[in-house]
Amino acid sequence: MFNLLIHHDPEFWNSSPVEFDKSRAAVEYTVDNISERYKFFTDEAIEELKQFPCLFVVENEQAPSRIGKILNLRVRSNTVVIEFQFDAILPELSIGAINDIGVDIDLGKWEISRTHWAIKDEDLFEILLRKNHITLEQLEAYQRLHTSNLIPAPQVRAGNVNKSQVFIVHGHNELVKLDMSNFISS
Repeated sequence: MFNLLIHHDPEFWNSSPVEFDKSRAAVEYTVDNISERYKFFTDEAIEELKQFPCLFVVENEQAPSRIGKILNLRVRSNTVVIEFQFDAILPELSIGAINDIGVDIDLGKWEISRTHWAIKDEDLFEILLRKNHITLEQLEAYQRLHTSNLIPAPQVRAGNVNKSQVFIVHGHNELVKLDMSNFISS
């Protein structure tokens, strides 16, 4: 899954934080079950959204697109304040790249021409790699960096393993995996 944030102003993504209209966040061009999970911006939803990569786009691709992440979200009555950061390892996506991957990311017919925040249930990096918008080396460097930021697992001696704290999940339905993870955590 990934966040797709599109804004009409070519200067909009030049500084963080930005303010987004709440009525256009996590509802437009987002399938219903994903929208229902995130549109109320609960604390749990915000933490999940911060885990997803983000694609920052200017309407009609008037400028190159960028890949990054959400650092923090603050919900106000009519807006959502988004603190974000572009990823230094991954390149800008040239003008036309979003149109090129449009079918793969389920880009709606007029979606590129509308300021909004959608959440897409696609593997952004696999698509960008397959369409040659990023290289395998860039992706591996990105994965190394983001994996190294995880809290290291505690070291245990043989015979001292607490099997009740091990949880492994596999599948392609991201929402079900997140639900299961939240259930196990609680």
